Amino acid sequence: MSAFVSPTNAYLFRNVPTGLFASEFLLSQTLSVTEGDSVTLHTNLTVSRSDHLLWSFDLPTEPLMIAELQRWSFMISFQTSGTEIFRERLMLDHWSGSLTIRNTQTEHSGVYTLTLIRTRTRFTKRFRLTVNAAVLVPIITSDISSFRASRSQCVLLCSVKNVSRVTLSFFRGTDLLSSTDKTNSLSQSLEIEGRDDYIYRCVVNDSISSQATVFYTADLCPQKSGMREKI
Repeated sequence: MSAFVSPTNAYLFRNVPTGLFASEFLLSQTLSVTEGDSVTLHTNLTVSRSDHLLWSFDLPTEPLMIAELQRWSFMISFQTSGTEIFRERLMLDHWSGSLTIRNTQTEHSGVYTLTLIRTRTRFTKRFRLTVNAAVLVPIITSDISSFRASRSQCVLLCSVKNVSRVTLSFFRGTDLLSSTDKTNSLSQSLEIEGRDDYIYRCVVNDSISSQATVFYTADLCPQKSGMREKI
C-alpha cells in the first residue's frame, strides 16, 4: 500500500531521534529515466514497527527532507512533506519505505538519501537519479539549393532539437546508410542519387530512448515521383 506525499507538513520530523548512533551504509544505486516516466527508489527492506525512516533530496546548500515514515507498535504513523518540484508527484510504500516519483522532470535529477533508524543503528542508502530530457521526433527537410537535376541528386537533412548528445542514423528499408554521434550540430545529411521509391527513416537515439521519422524521397526531392513501394 502506498500513500501520496502531501506538499507541506509543518510537523514533519518533529520526533526525529537525537543522540549517538552506530552507522551502516547500504549499497548506493544509480538510476536513469526519461522525462515523464515514473521511477521507484527501492529500499529492499521491510520496515518493522519500531523503525523510523527518512528520505531527503540533496540541494546545493543542504539536504531537503521530503518524506518520513514511522511505524510504532500495532499502529502506523505516516508523515510526509515535499516542495513545489515534488508537489503531487511522490508516493511512499509504508511496508518497505520505497519512494516513487511520478511524472519525473529534469529538475528531479540528483542524489536521494534514505535513512533508516533501527534500534539505535542508522542505515543510510543513496540513490543517484538522472532524468534525461525526452527525445523529440526528428524533422526531415530537403536542401533545395543542392539539387542537381542533371545528376538526379537530392540532399536531405535530418535534425533534432532540445537534446545534448544523440546518435542520428539514416535507414533505407532495413539497411543502415549512415550513423553519426552528435554533440553540438544536431543534424545529419543524406545524399540520394537516382530515383527510388524506398521507405527511408531517420532515427535519433540517446542512451535510453529513441524516436524515428519515416519519409519518402518522392515527397521531398523535386525529381522523385512514382508509386511508393515498401521493401
